[in-house]
Amino acid sequence: MRLTIQGKKFITNLTADNKYHLLRFYAVADRNGMQYAADIDTPIHTDIIMEVEGIHVAISPKLLPVLKDKIIHSETVNGVTGIVLLDEEHTHLTL
Repeated sequence: MRLTIQGKKFITNLTADNKYHLLRFYAVADRNGMQYAADIDTPIHTDIIMEVEGIHVAISPKLLPVLKDKIIHSETVNGVTGIVLLDEEHTHLTL
């Protein structure tokens, strides 16, 4: 996993007030199989805590293979800012 500058700023701003809250990726089961979601939350005991370019991220173990090559980015769409996961082809955004 890697971070863009925008992603790092967004996560840092959201987690600055509470050292126990991290960006957390977790699995959600639905009728189409396993999906994943992200939130700013307190990790649970089964999460793996990783440091990504100075930012601690909690990840459900089931998602490690899915997220290992992703780039965490932040974008604003219609006035709402959120996390976007990018593939390696977007490496130009990390500069």
